[in-house]
Amino acid sequence: MIRKHALGAMVLLLVGAAVVFAQEQQRLGNILITRSFTLGAGVPFRMEGTTADAFEFTIWVDPTADTDWVLPATNGAAGTQLQTDGIAGTSNLSWASAGSSRDIKDLNGFLDPQDALKAVLSAPVHTFHYKPHMGTLDSQTQYAGIIADEAPWAMHFNGTILNPVNGLGYTTAAIQAQQAQIDALKAEIAALKAGR
Repeated sequence: MIRKHALGAMVLLLVGAAVVFAQEQQRLGNILITRSFTLGAGVPFRMEGTTADAFEFTIWVDPTADTDWVLPATNGAAGTQLQTDGIAGTSNLSWASAGSSRDIKDLNGFLDPQDALKAVLSAPVHTFHYKPHMGTLDSQTQYAGIIADEAPWAMHFNGTILNPVNGLGYTTAAIQAQQAQIDALKAEIAALKAGR
């Protein structure tokens, strides 16, 4: 019996040493974790399993609160990205994308090119840096762009996040409006030349 206890203790000691060594090497072997496990900063984390396996994880995002992110049940398609539902505590993630094919849209009219041109021309374009830990999380790069409350037509998600679909749509329609003006001026100039 004593030998069994000694052998068990030795096995635990060896497993513990292997885990510490793996952390130092910033990688883990096949180790079953039944409770909690902490990795140091910069240590890659990978989970593998069969189709019958399930797992959950909690990422500490604030010194005073935990956030549980529940992963989607299926793999996302090419071009999709994970999106949170914004619910504090337990947040369900889903795959989303700004798809452009006709079959995923309920079409309901056309944007007036003149309205689009007016909206684009009235939107001030600022140069700025994101505040630390805000926006793209890159506070070093100088960006050029619009501000949400000055161009609500180019935003979504409660008017705070840039809407690339509307951004492209309004820009395209504004270019069409300008091209119509250019064509009209060309026709007028041609008529004046012809009347000489």
